[in-house]
Amino acid sequence: MKQVTVQPNADKAARVAAFNDPVWAQLRTATPAQIDTYLNTNVTTLAQARVVLRILILAMRYVVLKSTT
Repeated sequence: MKQVTVQPNADKAARVAAFNDPVWAQLRTATPAQIDTYLNTNVTTLAQARVVLRILILAMRYVVLKSTT
């Protein structure tokens, strides 16, 4: 797997947008059971899985950049 380096001076607007994404807002306050229910109900195709995966990657990027700046 190729190593990805995230720069600490990444675009703040993109980080804030990722953090404020409605799905991320819902998932970051959900219980594990609620997350399971959300995934089982809303992620039934590869395209939907890619959307959720993208949101989670952007959110994690936000967390990492926030902790390093």
